[in-house]
Amino acid sequence: MNQRPRLHLLGIGGTGMSSLALHLQKEGHRVSGSDQAVSQTTHLLERAGIKVYSESESLPEGIARVVISSAIQEDHPLFQQARKRGIEIVHRSAELSRLFNSRQGIAVAGTHGKTTTSTLVTHILSALGETPSAMLGGNAVGYETNTFLGTGPFVAEADESDGSLLAYRPVHAVVTSVDDDVNVTAQAFSQCGYQREKVQETVDKLFLQFAENTEKSLWVCHDHARASALLSGRRGVKSYGVDGGCFLRAETLERGPLHSTAQIYLRRKPIGRLRIPMPGHHNVMNSLAAVGLALDLGLRFADIAHAVAMFRGVERRFEKVGEKSGAVCIDDYAHNPQKVAAALQAARQSCRGRVIALFQPHRFTRMRLLGDSFLPALDGADEVLLTDVYSAGEESNGFEIAEFLDRLVDRAPSGSIHWTPDKISVQETLDRVVKQGDLVISLGAGDCGSWLKTWSDHTK
Repeated sequence: MNQRPRLHLLGIGGTGMSSLALHLQKEGHRVSGSDQAVSQTTHLLERAGIKVYSESESLPEGIARVVISSAIQEDHPLFQQARKRGIEIVHRSAELSRLFNSRQGIAVAGTHGKTTTSTLVTHILSALGETPSAMLGGNAVGYETNTFLGTGPFVAEADESDGSLLAYRPVHAVVTSVDDDVNVTAQAFSQCGYQREKVQETVDKLFLQFAENTEKSLWVCHDHARASALLSGRRGVKSYGVDGGCFLRAETLERGPLHSTAQIYLRRKPIGRLRIPMPGHHNVMNSLAAVGLALDLGLRFADIAHAVAMFRGVERRFEKVGEKSGAVCIDDYAHNPQKVAAALQAARQSCRGRVIALFQPHRFTRMRLLGDSFLPALDGADEVLLTDVYSAGEESNGFEIAEFLDRLVDRAPSGSIHWTPDKISVQETLDRVVKQGDLVISLGAGDCGSWLKTWSDHTK
């Protein structure tokens, strides 16, 4: 039997790349990779038989293709080495879409809610015996993995931030939202600069094409005005939300500290109640999208609802990481304005005391593009600890954190904004300001969550 070509993944220790490596290995490829750091993920890959090299080492011999993520730029030494050797270089989305498009693909797209929705879909299918394959943006709690290697439907997140969602040909899909939080340095947005109108126009075009690429049903969140206006009425589109005219509707009956309960209607007829073990309106919508996809696959609502009630969430998505000084500590991956606002709304639902936000801006490019929108999003907190920017390797690109801090102070109550640039100042400030009954939530895709967890692990 002919062996499939050997593939080498740059940045293989990342969440998406490590998952892809395991899927490619299952397909029969010889897989290896490089990463700048040894981690729990690279150890897992090594145990699975995937050799991981240091980025300081040369590319091994015999590679047919090098696979890169959007984080790998052309000036990366191993990218340059592959080019000099004449090795084919492809984006992660090309390999993933090839796997995805050969199966019954379920794609979750949108500026926010992708990981929770796709993980919940995967959990429902797994709980009901469907053995899905999946590549998720975070570890599913209870499964302790973001990678599912089954024979059933393939669940994946379709990313608009770099335009790669157009590589997918899903059978069923979801669009949760259509906002302008993108990587402006990606090729798909190279003509936009930092002009938000141009960025939004390009995003709209991407989602219109994504809708055309969807074979059967496309669920669109009616509660997101732009998504609904852009996509409603198109072939195969079904709406979900709280409006009485939605194809699938949720009427929230109860909002508890860490859950919501809703009556669900399909085509205006009640089909049962849904207990959602996550707070916040956004999670009601995420759950409704997952229910719609599961119904499209022929599953019974009663079975779906039972599975949803058993869902334990996703790491770094409103995840409780500890308690200290009578305050609950929550970590959330929120790194764009809509996610920040949604996480703070969920935090408000979850406590009777103050909401204290630890906000770590993520990427200079995002803050330069969307900085104005973060200001009202943070109004949902009673106190804000602002850290320095988590650059993810970017240069400053014209964004100044000091100016952002000044604007935040100008709009907030006196004394409620704290400049805490690093881990030590964050933890010292938390020691000073946190009181019994508060909820402290870290917001950001960087390392602020680990700072909060470390603080909560130590008693005064």
